[in-house]
Amino acid sequence: VAVVGPSGAGKSSFVQAGVLPALGEQWQSLVVRPGNTPLQNLCAKLAGAGVTVDPDQLRTNPALLAQALRSHIAALDGKSREGVANAPASAASRRILVVVDQFEELFTMCLDAGEQRAYAEALTQIGRRTGDEDPSTIPVRVVITMRDDFLVRAAQLPALRDAISANLQILTTPVEADLLRILTEPARRAGFRFEDDGLPKEMVAEVEGQPAALALLS
Repeated sequence: VAVVGPSGAGKSSFVQAGVLPALGEQWQSLVVRPGNTPLQNLCAKLAGAGVTVDPDQLRTNPALLAQALRSHIAALDGKSREGVANAPASAASRRILVVVDQFEELFTMCLDAGEQRAYAEALTQIGRRTGDEDPSTIPVRVVITMRDDFLVRAAQLPALRDAISANLQILTTPVEADLLRILTEPARRAGFRFEDDGLPKEMVAEVEGQPAALALLS
């Protein structure tokens, strides 16, 4: 899934403070940014989670990433069922969500077109079915967050063209009512309120309609 929107729309927060906490216990999340060496950064993050992939090999064989992640999950599932009598095969089924935050760095920081293509291909290989596999049981999923002005650039990568068009979540800058709720509701849930009830409205009025409204509000 590609979460796309203008700068300051809250794409990272939507995923990391919304989607990830809502996942069940069987999900493991890995959050990474491309940076100027996307493959190396991705492999380093995976290594921290116990998944070993060589970035140089991944460059020439993008399918290695999906294979390594599936093998890792299978090993975890096997350990979870060890010693459990008559444990069903799906009882401890694990899932991994790979989140690539600020995906536009693949174009702004990495100048190697070959690495850009390999990175995109490696990501799309993750969520592909193997044989007659039920799509709902695919153990690894990918979410990318990206500025909307890089959407066309990403779609020009052959591996992402169809994937993005079929799995697009557009995030717009929040309107006044949403900004007020974002500002006051978390505080209320924690037992706090603004002494001046008019202050939140004044704060929202200062940033409403601006591209980076959320960042300015923070």
